[in-house]
Parts: sequence; structure tokens; C-alpha cells
Amino acid sequence: MAYYNEGLQQLKDKVTQKKRMEAELQDLYAQKRNLTTKTAELEKIKNSEQRDVERLEGGSLAAFFYNVVGKMDEKLTKEKEEAYKAAVKYETSREELLSVEREISHREETVKALEGCEAAYERAFEERLKEVRLANTPETETVLRIEGQMYELECQKREINEALSAGKQALSTVEAVLDDLDDAEGWAAWDTFGGGGLFSDLMKHDHLDEAQTKINRLQIELRKFKTELSDVEVHADIQVQIEEFLKFADYFFDGLFADWAVMDKIEQSTNRVKHTKNEITDVISKLEDKLENVECRYQKKLEEREIQILSAK
Repeated sequence: MAYYNEGLQQLKDKVTQKKRMEAELQDLYAQKRNLTTKTAELEKIKNSEQRDVERLEGGSLAAFFYNVVGKMDEKLTKEKEEAYKAAVKYETSREELLSVEREISHREETVKALEGCEAAYERAFEERLKEVRLANTPETETVLRIEGQMYELECQKREINEALSAGKQALSTVEAVLDDLDDAEGWAAWDTFGGGGLFSDLMKHDHLDEAQTKINRLQIELRKFKTELSDVEVHADIQVQIEEFLKFADYFFDGLFADWAVMDKIEQSTNRVKHTKNEITDVISKLEDKLENVECRYQKKLEEREIQILSAK
């Protein structure tokens, strides 16, 4: 016999969902504030770099000077690289901001739709408690409370599994980045020691471009992972890890425009991504341990409920 009936469970589902969405919103609001500031700063840099290119192309005094000293092409190429790099950084940050804003909008709509569910649940629970007390056996009230505790554990399992799913998605992307960097390193080695020439240089940059694309995706996935963890108690500071990774992503952008034939730069990036992989793996491991603990507690509650029902007169 289920004392914690379907109607009561549906209301509790709404309460739990609202609580989770509100916790995630607080995290997303903080992300939005940081990304709004970052995106605005990058837009200013992008516009400034573009103006530098336009001044050189438009026949400015600086352009005249570089023409005189014979370094116009060199200077213009450098300014165009800086402008392109600034534009890419800006677009990446803007995409992250849009992603966070979409997540916020979805959760705000859900919270609004669930308004008042807590009070409705409390009323329904009290009514149900009165009903089971009418059975005139002390075990019924105990069973009702045990089933409520079981439901809480089921919710915890669901939240942990959602966080695990987000973490494993980020981990998959990290591994793909490492594959691209490994391929780039191989072509760089061929270019450096084997005299690979233009073809190996193109292949090297092609894999670096692929790695950068995946890093952009990883930034969004890490933010989602952090949001999913916002209502799961795990002893891991994912916030610090993400901020460190975002700094690395900026460094990686810079590296694309440097001399990537220098092997240690690819190696440094590979080591940083491996560190990120280790951090994600560590959090996933803690989540799996927590899931196992919750499942164990749930089984004990099942046994406890069975004993109460069997002992009922």
C-alpha cells in the first residue's frame, strides 16, 4: 500500500523542480553578470582593433610612415591578425552570453508556472496525514513519512544523474580536444624535424582550428555542468576550475596567432587541457560516489517501510 499517493507526489515534484530551478537561476544570474561585463570589454577591444586596420588601409599618417620605412605590409598583417583575434574572442563570449540568457529565460518561465506549489503541497500533505491517522494505527503515519523521505532521495538521484550527464558530455569534448592537439603536435613535429613544408603546416593549423572550435563548445558545456551542480552538494570547486579554463581558452586564442611550430606551446596547451580533464573526472567520481550513497540510503528506507507495513495490525 502506498501512503504517499500519486497526487501528493505530483505536487512534491513541482516543489522540487521549482527549488532546483531557483538554485540554478542564482548561478546563471552570476554567470550572466560576468559574461555581460566580459563581452562589453571584448567588444571595445574588437572595435579598437578594427579602427587600427581601417586607419592603415585608409591612408593615415601611420600608414604613410610604414610605407616610407617599407614595413606597411608587415604592420597591416599584424593589425589584421589582432583584429581577427579580437573579433573571434568577442563572438565566442557573445555566444556564451546568449546561451546563458536562453537558460535563464527557460527557468524563469518554469518558476513562474510553478508559483504557489509549495503551499498547495503543504495543504495536501496535511490532508493526507489526517487520512492515514484515521486508520488508527501508528504505523501508517510512520510509513507516510518514510515514503516522503524516499521521495526526497529519488529527487537527489535525479539531480545527480543530470549533473553526471552534463559532466560526461564535457569530458567527451575534452577528449576530442586532446585528440586534435595530439594530431597538431604530430604535424608540428613533422614540420619541425622532417621538413614537412606547406602541407604539414596547413594540417597543423587545421587541427588547431578544430581544437579551438571544440574549446568554444567546451566553455558552454562547463558552464552547464556548473549550473547542474548548483543544487548538488559535491565537495569540488567547479567555479574556480571553470574560471581557470576560461583564462586558458583566451591564451589558446593567442597561441593560434603565434608561431605554433614551437613545439612547447602545443605541449603547454595539451597539459592544460589534461588538467581540465582531470578536474572534470574528479567531480564525476565524487558524483558517482554520492549517487551510490543515496541509492544505499534509499534501499534502507525501502526495508524500513516494509518492516512498518508488515508490523501494522
